[in-house]
Amino acid sequence: MTVTEGSTRTAVGDAELSEQLIGAARELVPTLRGRAAETERLRRLPAETLEDVAGAGLLGILTPKVWGGKELGIETMARVTYELARGDASVAWCTMFLGAHDWLIAHFREEAQAEYWSDPSVHSAGIFAPSGRAEKVDGGYRVRGTWEFGSGIDHADWFLGGAIVTNIDEPGLHFFMFETGQFSYADDWRNLGLRGSCSATVTVDDVFVPEHRVIPVGWAAGGDGADGNPDPLPNPVYSLPFPPVNSTLIGMVMLGTVQGAYEQLLEWIQTRVSSTTGRSVRDRVQTQTRVTEAAGAIQAARLLLESNLATICGAASLDYRQRVVCRRDMVYAARLMVQAIESLKTVAGARGLQDANRFQKLWRDMHTMSNHILFEFDGTGERFGRMELGMEPPAPQVDPYY
Repeated sequence: MTVTEGSTRTAVGDAELSEQLIGAARELVPTLRGRAAETERLRRLPAETLEDVAGAGLLGILTPKVWGGKELGIETMARVTYELARGDASVAWCTMFLGAHDWLIAHFREEAQAEYWSDPSVHSAGIFAPSGRAEKVDGGYRVRGTWEFGSGIDHADWFLGGAIVTNIDEPGLHFFMFETGQFSYADDWRNLGLRGSCSATVTVDDVFVPEHRVIPVGWAAGGDGADGNPDPLPNPVYSLPFPPVNSTLIGMVMLGTVQGAYEQLLEWIQTRVSSTTGRSVRDRVQTQTRVTEAAGAIQAARLLLESNLATICGAASLDYRQRVVCRRDMVYAARLMVQAIESLKTVAGARGLQDANRFQKLWRDMHTMSNHILFEFDGTGERFGRMELGMEPPAPQVDPYY
């Protein structure tokens, strides 16, 4: 499914345009909140929502100018994502991934980019876990696989999948571009949270992918031009490494969602009266201290994510230590945000978990996002702990998120 958007060709890093887009995302918040129940019922983004997002100019933020995009920075994508998440996590989740995948396509060969952006309104879903297997053949690869959690797949014209190439000297993870007709997806997305994200299971069954639609993970993990990409783009935004960019953008969805929950609770608590005492819940010390806990945890998480953005976007390259520290701060920020939503749940009480109360949806969304593999604490703790204690890194493993 494609949506046409009237994007403006602008200079790289156009601060004025960035602020316009962030403001446009902020203006959509009331609409997205009002449409959230319908989005959950559909288990995908309503057509009206995708049209609203496109009409506000929020697609193509990371698409190269040469292909008709805005070519703005990761910071713009992050702040747009945050504002959308204040309205609805599923909308922010899908919009963020549509943008991030455009950024990833810019790491492929120019021929693949030209094919992809022959329709400037194109969208792609993607899963980078090594759930596929590929064999090198004349002119390309034959690939098969099944990938869970293909967020936004119902809105996608292309699918990007991670697969291990098995019959080369050093078998390793590659990213593959699959066009419409080469992939299918199941109607199986029924989940606790992010119900509107259509994060369905995607299948590729023994299809041929030409050489130019395949990149080794290193071309994106290390930044454009790493490991021999013949067609690097000049804008440094396409030289940023994939793993910390991806994880920080996902973290911004969580941050916007918990901020939205905080805002809703503060508004609701102004008029809420205890069913047992008849007194204003706002006057209780327990309410005041839980709000303080939540506010502090949200602000601490915000500072960690802002620090990550500054590190990622301010360095020509990131060494191993910087990457691990970014991942540490991101997973710890996720812990803080879960602590915040739990503090707010204590204030919301049983009423806050009723179906008619929007807070329960935000609580579900937060816990669903916190269980993303990117927020797994022990693996990150092992990497950082070994590094900090002067030990060798853990045994090599296939992990597209480092």
